Amino acid sequence: MNDNRNIWVFAEQSDGRLAGVVAELLAKARELGRKTGGSVTAILLGDDLGEISSELLACGAEGVIEVESPRLRDYKPVPYASALQALVEKHRPAVLLFGATTLGRDLAPRLQAKLLTGLTADCLDLDADENGLLVQTKPSYGDNIMCQIICPDTRPQMATVRPKVFSPAGRIENPTGQVIKEDIDVPDDENYQVVGRSTANVCETSVADADKIVCIGRGACGEGTVETARDLAGELCAALGVTRPLTDSGQFTHDDQIGQSGTTVKPKLIINFGVSGAVQYTVGMQNSELIVSVNKNEDAPIFGLSHYGYVGDAAEFMTAFLEALKNYRK
Repeated sequence: MNDNRNIWVFAEQSDGRLAGVVAELLAKARELGRKTGGSVTAILLGDDLGEISSELLACGAEGVIEVESPRLRDYKPVPYASALQALVEKHRPAVLLFGATTLGRDLAPRLQAKLLTGLTADCLDLDADENGLLVQTKPSYGDNIMCQIICPDTRPQMATVRPKVFSPAGRIENPTGQVIKEDIDVPDDENYQVVGRSTANVCETSVADADKIVCIGRGACGEGTVETARDLAGELCAALGVTRPLTDSGQFTHDDQIGQSGTTVKPKLIINFGVSGAVQYTVGMQNSELIVSVNKNEDAPIFGLSHYGYVGDAAEFMTAFLEALKNYRK
């Protein structure tokens, strides 16, 4: 496990359930490992971890390092960062990947500061160059360009990666990877106390998790059109997403936005109304299984990415589609 080409994936979990991004990162890490000759290890912190390590091996980890402590039961920045620092300083991995989740975005920079290494946040792609260095791709300059970043001098090379930009690999039956249990003196954080926990009331049709999405852009942002879009999304049991300009209207939040500076999605169906197809948007939804687009500009870039397209007024199409659905279900 102390191979300096080793790739680590932080296995974020809560109440014994792995975050979905973990399987995605493990699949990408295996791909990188085939290029660099490095092995893939999942790093698991918590208390009473049960069979989570077996799940990580089935998802593609070639090995797992566990640290169990009552002080790691709930996420606290100081205990988690200190435990990871001790592991990194002992095993010296080449790469350490986190999901760009709420937890990952908090933990990764704290660890980076302790290790005095580099960190690229919110990556949309990862690769390895001819020297085995991690090439980290992320949007920059107001999402107008994609830049590639390497960290040639310090280790580990650290990155946070957006959920759903990579696909999980198929499960491995009867995995044989090794599980190492590390005994670390985990410090507590007396200034940080968890006083209660409750489950967030997350809509089943939120953009991040939806199988079906209706997305409206600048070309379909009239007040009446927005309400029609909401009705259509409800009729389809879909989430309603938007492009970045619509978040300035006050009707939508960053959580509703699809694209480089919003959420990356991979639904079974996405219907775009009045979306031109700028790269800042398409990079966040280009892996959708079925893409349908309506735009009055026949040269709109979105049509080059769509499986089906209709050239015409988005509001008129949306209204007719909604009426047809209601009539069909009578």
